[in-house]
Amino acid sequence: MHYEARIQAVVTYHGTILGTKVTKRDAMSMTLTRDQYLQMIPYWCAAYPQCWERMVDKWCSREWEETHNLCREPRLMMPGVAHHQGSRSLSGYAETWSTSHGGQPCSIFKAFAMAHKGKATSDVDYNPVDGPEAYSNATVHNRLSEYISMAREVHGP
Repeated sequence: MHYEARIQAVVTYHGTILGTKVTKRDAMSMTLTRDQYLQMIPYWCAAYPQCWERMVDKWCSREWEETHNLCREPRLMMPGVAHHQGSRSLSGYAETWSTSHGGQPCSIFKAFAMAHKGKATSDVDYNPVDGPEAYSNATVHNRLSEYISMAREVHGP
């Protein structure tokens, strides 16, 4: 939410104040000044302006900018999208998937795998024999395979 709030503030500022359209993708690499961010307090934080101010102060700090840029580089080199779960937690993804698939059970492990295949409401399911091409980011297949291998070492087949 903290991450999305900053991006939405940039989009809203450009649309409301400057009259220009900015996509979320473009907003990810843009920043505002402290005063500009403070003008864009979202409705859900309007009753707590001191909280918004603290968030803004964090975004305007040199430490946050350095960390943001360091973490951004590997994301940009990622061969596919990170996941399809949106802002949901894995348990939220699992619950949505289960609800939209007739109440089938969905473990957190299965939710992790499927969140890298498609949206919870789409026709995705986990199959351990799926190859890297089944995932939106092929590196996920390696991580799942390593996890399964280690789990079998520790717990048996």
